[in-house]
Amino acid sequence: MEKWKKICNKFFMYTYKNKNFIIKTYPFKIYEIDKKIKDDEILKFIETIKDKAVSIQPSIYYLPLFIGTTKCNFKCKYCYAHEGTYGEKTLFMDKKTIDNTVNFLVKKMENSKSIILKKEIELGAVFFGGESLLHFEGLKHLVKSMEEGIKHLNKKTKIKFKPLTIVNTNGSVFSHEIMDFLNDHRNNIEVVVSFDGLHHDKYRLSHNHKPTSKIVINGINALRKNNISFSITCCIPQEEIEDVDENIKYITGLFGKNVKINISFIRGPILNVKRKAVYPGILEKQYTTKSLEIFGNKVAKLIHDGYKIYVNRFLNRVKEGGYLWRCPASLYEFCVYTNGSVYPCHNFIDDEFKMGNINDVNFNPSENKEIVDKFKSRNIDNLKCKDCVFQTVCLSSFDCPSHSLYDLGDFYEIDERTCIAAKKIMEALLEKTYLEGV
Repeated sequence: MEKWKKICNKFFMYTYKNKNFIIKTYPFKIYEIDKKIKDDEILKFIETIKDKAVSIQPSIYYLPLFIGTTKCNFKCKYCYAHEGTYGEKTLFMDKKTIDNTVNFLVKKMENSKSIILKKEIELGAVFFGGESLLHFEGLKHLVKSMEEGIKHLNKKTKIKFKPLTIVNTNGSVFSHEIMDFLNDHRNNIEVVVSFDGLHHDKYRLSHNHKPTSKIVINGINALRKNNISFSITCCIPQEEIEDVDENIKYITGLFGKNVKINISFIRGPILNVKRKAVYPGILEKQYTTKSLEIFGNKVAKLIHDGYKIYVNRFLNRVKEGGYLWRCPASLYEFCVYTNGSVYPCHNFIDDEFKMGNINDVNFNPSENKEIVDKFKSRNIDNLKCKDCVFQTVCLSSFDCPSHSLYDLGDFYEIDERTCIAAKKIMEALLEKTYLEGV
């Protein structure tokens, strides 16, 4: 028996531990109600709240993801980007492209009329690869450029802006110089390290086919020792999905139960790169309904037991009031390739989705109406999600348009197999982070 049921559009009843809640899905809001309340009284209550706060702005605006370099020192078996190269030769993003992207963000914020109600905004950027830290000079310049842009905004506006640079890394190149830099900028940097735990060395090998777990573990421990904010992304190949609980307990045994972990499905390696990048997900079909159900139940239990799986991502979505669109790519997130070309995200680096070049003087992603409208039309009301209480806060780990397009053959398709796991996990996240404290 499901714990929740739809009452009307964007309103659900949720029952947990003998308490009843009304959940408004957009903006996402939770109301505890009397358990004895009658159906007609519930509808009257909904009438009083349905028009309140009908719009919420995200706390991060125009979040760009920089493909800082196509160079990588790993040869991961499941890499979707052809060993990080995106089918290209080794490239490094220049300072001009970094500065032009940051300047674009700053001008958007300076001229935006939609942020006047905000007192504080975290303006972020993601530094990606390849292996991002192999372009350390690029990272240093990005952090400096972001900090200068924020200083300008804080002088020009009444809103307090805070810079945040998220560094995605395989965790193998934390030199003393890099660690000193992360230390010096600890308040403005978060590090996301890829570590697959028990099965790491089976899939994540160096370019000379050597195991890499030892050096990555040392890198994560260096972050811990220096109190640098970090999380772990753990990929879960098909063969390992049913043992997720053993793997999470192994990882937390190494780094502590409070380590933040996000689990990613494998979308599949590119066997023959003909374009800069394709996201075919050819291995995704090997995830079975049964294995996803086992995965969902085990992860839900781990969350209830206090493990920090997906927790921060979920809290951020709830804090922002949920997403009206199932994916923010091209709407207020975008990817800047090493040469300045702009795409909706790193999973859509393809001429079909090219939105221009950040180095063009008149660059404006919103002018690419066809691409923007494509992502806008992938909204809740047009999808199966409209009948789910988690429709606006479900994580991209479970629903990604690149998976829909390349794996399922339909940009608007929702993978019902993944939903089996998602609903269990989202229920656990909601109950553990919110309802247990009510």
